[in-house]
Amino acid sequence: MTNEETIPEENPIDENADDNISDGSSNDTSENDLEETLKKRLELELGLPLTPRLGKQVEQSFDDNIILIEDFPVQSIRTLKINEINLSEDDYILDESEGCVYLKQKYNGFLYLEYCYGLTESEYKPLLDLMIEYENDTSWNKDASSIKENNVTVSYDTSLGKGARIQGMIQDLRLKYSCHVEMI
Repeated sequence: MTNEETIPEENPIDENADDNISDGSSNDTSENDLEETLKKRLELELGLPLTPRLGKQVEQSFDDNIILIEDFPVQSIRTLKINEINLSEDDYILDESEGCVYLKQKYNGFLYLEYCYGLTESEYKPLLDLMIEYENDTSWNKDASSIKENNVTVSYDTSLGKGARIQGMIQDLRLKYSCHVEMI
């Protein structure tokens, strides 16, 4: 059984800093709207949350020394209880990228787990910045692979363009957090 909720991000803006003061122009609003739209698109494309979320996992009859967390990548464990006994970080090892908790001994009973999961900003921010730059690019040859005029054709190497780099970065993140299953 899994429940999830979004964890509100703390506002990193220092209200006293001159650099963070907006002049209220529509450019700031449209830039923020573009970023939010691209974040949602990227989240759908990857199938991973970009903002931290809280997950909960309950098992009535837990009997093991490994917990497979239902969501990943896991950022942290907030609460881990087995039979109302709170386990500390000394009692387990968390593998964030695989979503596994390795307990230092075998437990059995009622398991309750709360954890934060989702991509960290450092993982998706370079990709998001490139996507914003790509969307703001208004040049006529942004997506051109070749241009023909009279008898002359000029071909571009599109494998080095922003669009190809964006797709490559998306694929890298997908592969990093994809699940691989092997039958024995």
